[in-house]
Amino acid sequence: MIFNRIIHFFSKKRKTKKDIDENMNNIINSMFLCGPIYDKLKSKCHPDRFIDKKQKEIAEDLFKQLQECRYNYNELLKLEFEINRLISTNKN
Repeated sequence: MIFNRIIHFFSKKRKTKKDIDENMNNIINSMFLCGPIYDKLKSKCHPDRFIDKKQKEIAEDLFKQLQECRYNYNELLKLEFEINRLISTNKN
């Protein structure tokens, strides 16, 4: 058991400066920028806004993902792209 922990410790991938910087930027952005983006996105993708069943199911799924990552800035930006795509297909 101790041997496995030692091997696991030494086999971990060393983080580069770029990885550390990206992680720190995400943490800082998450602390200050998540609130307004989350509020904007939750009103855009709320499932009650959609009439079509398929779009409503997609919106429910996106809304669940949005609630799960409401404090992660990078994930919110990814979800913003998906939500905007859903909104654009709803207008057509």
